[in-house]
Amino acid sequence: MAPKARTVKAMKETAKGCSASVENKVLSKELVGSSMSVTKAKDIKTEFDILKEHYADSPVKTKKTYFENYKKVHDQCEGRELNQVPLEDIVLIAGKLSQSFASQKAFLNIWSLCNFKLQSLQASEPYKKYIEHLEKGITSQMKVTHSIKMDSVASQEEILDHEDKMYIESRWSAYVACRIVRELLCRNKDLNLIVVDEYDDIEDVNVGNWLVANDVEITVIRNDYKTAKTYGNMRDELKMDAMLIAACEHLPRRQLLFPGADNPSKLQNRLKHSLFTNEVGYLNSEIEKIKKTGNIGRLREIASTRGTSVEQLLTSYDLGYLLDKK
Repeated sequence: MAPKARTVKAMKETAKGCSASVENKVLSKELVGSSMSVTKAKDIKTEFDILKEHYADSPVKTKKTYFENYKKVHDQCEGRELNQVPLEDIVLIAGKLSQSFASQKAFLNIWSLCNFKLQSLQASEPYKKYIEHLEKGITSQMKVTHSIKMDSVASQEEILDHEDKMYIESRWSAYVACRIVRELLCRNKDLNLIVVDEYDDIEDVNVGNWLVANDVEITVIRNDYKTAKTYGNMRDELKMDAMLIAACEHLPRRQLLFPGADNPSKLQNRLKHSLFTNEVGYLNSEIEKIKKTGNIGRLREIASTRGTSVEQLLTSYDLGYLLDKK
C-alpha cells in the first residue's frame, strides 16, 4: 500500500505543479499584454508631437513661436487637443488670450495647422472669412500705431547730423551702419554683415550677409533677413563717396561689421548706441518725406531694398491716396 500512497501523493504534487505553471503562464500573459499596452501607449503620437515633427527643420525662432502659441491655446481647451475644438470656441479663446488682432491671428493659425495642414486638408470657408476679418483689424491697429509714431518722427537733418558725428568721432562701424540703414531702410537683422574686399573672399554668396567694400563698389548682400523666403538673395550698392570709402577702409576684413556682436541681442545693443533712432524711425522719417513730395517712385525703391511690397507700405502708412498722383 505504501508504494501506491506515494504514487497518489506524487500525482497530487505534479497536479499542483501543473496548476502553478498554468497560473504563471496566465499571469505572464497578462503582464506581457499589459507591457504591450504601455508600449503601444508610448508609440501613440500626440498632436503636439506631430506638430514638432512637421516643423523640425524650421528656424529656432519660428519653432519657439509656434510651440509657445500652441501651449497657450491648448491650456485653454480643457484637456482637448486643438483638432477637437470647433472654430467658434477657438475664436473665443483667441480673444480671451489677447486683444491684438495679430496675436489672435497667430493663435488661429496654430488651430488651423492642427485642423487642416497637418491633416492635409484645405482650410474651411468660415475660417478664411474670420482670418479676413482679423487682417482688417490688424491693418486698422497698424495705422493707429504708425500714426502715433509719426507724431515724433526724426527729421532728415537730424539723421544726417548724427552720421557726421559718428564719422568725426571715428566710429567707423556706426557710421557705415547709419549709411546702410538710411539708404536701404533695412531691418536690424540685416546688419549682421561680414566685411570683405572682394566677391572672391565670400565662401558662398547665397549664404549669410556680406559687405563687399573696395574702391570700385560698396555692396550689401543679404540672404538672412526677415522676408528672405519671399524675396531671396538681395544685393544693393550704396552710394559711393569719399566719407563712406574712408570709413570702410577702417573696417577689419573677414569680421562682422560690429566685431563681437555675434548674436541678435549683442547686435541690437550695438545698434542702439550707433543709430540715431531705431530702424523703424529711419523708415518713418522717409515716409514723412514721401507724404510731402508724393514721390511714389521712392516708395517702390524702399519696398525693393527693405524686402517688402509697395502694397504693404501703402496700407500700413495709409498712403493709398498717392496712387491717384501716378
